[in-house]
Amino acid sequence: MVGRRQTAKSTPSSGHEGRMTDPKYPELTPLLEMVHRRRVEREAVEAEMASRKKRGAELKKPTQGGAPGEEEQSELRTVLESASRRLGSGGGHDVKRDMLALFEASIRVASKRQSKMTDIPHFYLPEKATFADLMKLKMEKLQRYESVKSFDIEGLSPVTPPTELDTYQIIDITRPSDTDPEKAISVAQILSRETDNYFAAVRPTPDPTAAGGFFVFSNIILPWFFGKCHQMSCSSRYAKIENMQVCRDSIYLLVEEILRLDDENCKHITGYMISLLEIGMFLFGEFPRMQGPVDLLQDNFDLDLIIHLTAEVLFDMRNWSYLSKTGFAFYLGMVETWLDVIGHKETFLAGWKKMTAAVTKFEKSGHKLDLLGANGYFSLRKLVGNRLHLLKFDEEYVKRLIIRKCRQHKGRMEALKEDTNQVQLKDHEGENKNGETVEPEIADDLAWKKAKKEYEYWLSLMVEDRDMLIKVLCELNVDLFDKDQSEVPRVVW
Repeated sequence: MVGRRQTAKSTPSSGHEGRMTDPKYPELTPLLEMVHRRRVEREAVEAEMASRKKRGAELKKPTQGGAPGEEEQSELRTVLESASRRLGSGGGHDVKRDMLALFEASIRVASKRQSKMTDIPHFYLPEKATFADLMKLKMEKLQRYESVKSFDIEGLSPVTPPTELDTYQIIDITRPSDTDPEKAISVAQILSRETDNYFAAVRPTPDPTAAGGFFVFSNIILPWFFGKCHQMSCSSRYAKIENMQVCRDSIYLLVEEILRLDDENCKHITGYMISLLEIGMFLFGEFPRMQGPVDLLQDNFDLDLIIHLTAEVLFDMRNWSYLSKTGFAFYLGMVETWLDVIGHKETFLAGWKKMTAAVTKFEKSGHKLDLLGANGYFSLRKLVGNRLHLLKFDEEYVKRLIIRKCRQHKGRMEALKEDTNQVQLKDHEGENKNGETVEPEIADDLAWKKAKKEYEYWLSLMVEDRDMLIKVLCELNVDLFDKDQSEVPRVVW
C-alpha cells in the first residue's frame, strides 16, 4: 500500500525482541534501539489510553485471577512511568503531551515581528553588575528565546530563531539616578540580534524607546524603523580574543566609552574600544548561550580579578555555531526516526555523520561526544557535550521533515482513495431490493475526505505559508481536527 510506514530492519536477538540494527553502522545500534523503544512505548501509551477511554469503567471490574483491575492498573502505571522517565520530564505531567510535544514552545511569528522601537524587548543590568546579575540576565534571555520563533527541545535547550525572523533585543545598562539614588536609569543601550545573540549596535540612552542614534557595526544593517544610525569602523567579529581580559569593571568601562561616541570618532574606533566591545560580546553574547563562560566567571567575577579566557572557552566560542547546527540537525534525524517518517534513515545518517565529523574536531580539545546518558537514554545536553544553552535553528532541516510528512499524508490519501473505490465497486455489484445502488460506508467516505483535506492543507502550507508550516510542526500534541470543523486543521503524528 502506498504510504505504508517503513521501519528500520529488526532482527530478533537473545533477551531483546525486535533488536534494531544497521549492518553498515553497528555503533548506531544502541541509539536505534533506544529510538525504537520510545516509539513502542509511545504507541503502547496511546493504545492503552484509547482502550481505557473506550472501556470506561470496565477497568474497575474484577479480572480473572486477581483483584479488581490491579493487573491492568499496574501495567499502565509501569508504561506511564517509563515513558515519562525516558524523556526526563519528571512526574505529574500528561504523558501523551510529554511523548508527542517534542517542541514545547509554540512559534508565535506574527505577534513577535518587530516594526517599531516599542516592539523590542528590554533587559536591564547595572553597570556595576555582580555574577548574580549576569545569571539573572542570562535566564531572562533564555526565557525570551522560548517565546519567540524557537523550540525548547526536551526542556533542555532553547533554539535561536531562524535568520528570516529579523528581531532584536536591547540590554539597558543602568546606574543610580543623580536626583534619586534609589532609582536606576538607563545610560547606555546594547542591541543584539535574536537570530544568534550577537551584538548589532550600541548607543548612549536618549529616550529608551526613541529611534535613531545607534552606532552600528560595519557588517550590520538594521531595519528602517531604527531611524538614522552611524556606522562604526569595526565589525561585530572578534579580533584577538586570546588576549581578552575580563573583570568586574569591564561593563562600567564599556559604558564610559559608549557615552563618548559621536558621529565622527565612531569612524576611527581604537584598539581599546574594540577590546571593550569584545568583552561586551563575551558577557552578553557568549555567557547566555554557553556553559564555559559561566563556569569561568562563577568563582572569579565578584572577586574583581582579571580573568583570562581558557583554551576550552575559546574553543567553544569559535565552534558554537557549528556545534549547535550539527546538534540540531542530528536531533531532527532522531525526531524523524522516532516518528517513523518515510525517508527518516537518510536524515538520521546525515545528521550522525555531521556529529561524527564534529567529534573528530572536538577531541583535540578534550571534548567527547556522549550520545546517551548514564542511564542509556538520549539527552540533548549529552549530545552537545553539556556545552550549550542555545542551539542554532536551521529552518531547512525542519522543512525537509515536513515535506516528508506531507508525502506520507499523500500516500495515505491515495491508499484511502483506492480502498474507497473498492468499496464502491463491491457495493455496486449487489443492489438492494429496490434496485438502488448501495452507497459506500460512511466511515470510509469520511476517512477519505479527512485525508484529502489534511493533504491539501499541508500542500498549501508548503507553498503559501512557511511560518504557519513551522508553527504547525510544533503543535504535535493536539488533534488533527477540532470539534469545530471551521478551525484550521493541526497535525498529529
